[in-house]
Amino acid sequence: MILDPLAFLISIILYIAGAYTFYIIFLGIYYKKQLHIENYYFQNIYFPYYSIIVPAKNEEKVIGRVLDKLVSQNYPYNLYEIIVVEDGSKDKTLEIAKEYEKKYNNVKVIHCKESRGKPHSINVGLEHARGNVIGILDADAIPPPDMLLKASKYLYKPDVDAIQCIYQYVNGNEGILAKAGMFEGLLWHAFVLRVKDKVGLFVPLCGSGMFIKKHVFDIVGKWDEKSLTEDIDFSIRMLKAGFKIKHALIQIGHETPGKLRVFFKQRVRWYRGYFITGIKHIDVWKRLSKKIAFDISFTLLSPLISVLTVIAYFFNTIYFLSAMKIFSFLSLLLGLFAYQFIYLGIAVLWILLSNIKDKITYIMMSFFSIPYFFLLAMINIYVLFTLIFKRPIEWTKTDKTGAFDQKYFKPLP
Repeated sequence: MILDPLAFLISIILYIAGAYTFYIIFLGIYYKKQLHIENYYFQNIYFPYYSIIVPAKNEEKVIGRVLDKLVSQNYPYNLYEIIVVEDGSKDKTLEIAKEYEKKYNNVKVIHCKESRGKPHSINVGLEHARGNVIGILDADAIPPPDMLLKASKYLYKPDVDAIQCIYQYVNGNEGILAKAGMFEGLLWHAFVLRVKDKVGLFVPLCGSGMFIKKHVFDIVGKWDEKSLTEDIDFSIRMLKAGFKIKHALIQIGHETPGKLRVFFKQRVRWYRGYFITGIKHIDVWKRLSKKIAFDISFTLLSPLISVLTVIAYFFNTIYFLSAMKIFSFLSLLLGLFAYQFIYLGIAVLWILLSNIKDKITYIMMSFFSIPYFFLLAMINIYVLFTLIFKRPIEWTKTDKTGAFDQKYFKPLP
């Protein structure tokens, strides 16, 4: 029957995904003591001039907060500038930013009459940037006061061309969806990316909390304004040009969507962007090492793997109801287990290895990752539908609420 070889193929893909996920777990165990400690912190002898670009559209709820944090950095005042690129807001974002420009002479506000999206705003900011290091922060970011000092310690090394800081989601008080997104973000930033950084795998830029040396743009160019995931696209272009991205143990607060509508729009853009970027950069297999190329492909095809997992559940139900070949049923079931439940294992392991105080609460939250995983799979099925039928999708911003809960801000030391 035609379903048998198809089920077998899906099983093999899930086995590979599960094995690679288990490999990440093993590395996490091996590097347990190093995940939350950097081994080359030293006295600051490098003080670059920073240009921090803050793209902002309809951010009146959060723009004042990020600017307060930026103007009060523990860093020489004359060695950094803040460039707010206001992208055709309909609220008071421009007015609030202008007040900071009047009060602080290292704050510059650029107004774009026509909204053209975040990538365009970053490119506009680059045209006005004077620094030899470019920082990019979303308007909802909550940077620590020593962010620039810590960033300088990483960027002092000549072989580090860019760093990506840790997202620390701060709005778990907005409901179960926000808590799930917060947990997913912590798992990705505080475990998976830390492990990848330790072993030289793909560490992508994530849209905010990024610091990139100015010379990179001279070779790689600017942000691709047509890309739905311009940060991933830029990361791969950097690697292909021979530059290095380091994951930095600098925690910056951010929001994760607490409403389903906002969450859906954000993930549709992300996952469709992953697919398109993966196709665009298929030449990584020729330009980069096989280890890096595989990790990039695995990262960008992870939405497809979640869809295959749902298909596997569907096939298992058919096999069970129609009493089809037991071998095919078991192989598919094991393939399903190999990916999804090992993914859950990563979550539990990260909690146990971390210095989080309330481990029981986080372990309970990790089991919500199973229905959350199915929600992501449903979104990815919709994304595949939009690709197959060539439905147009434009870059859209994620609405921010300004929600903040201190207990979610620093679960790591």
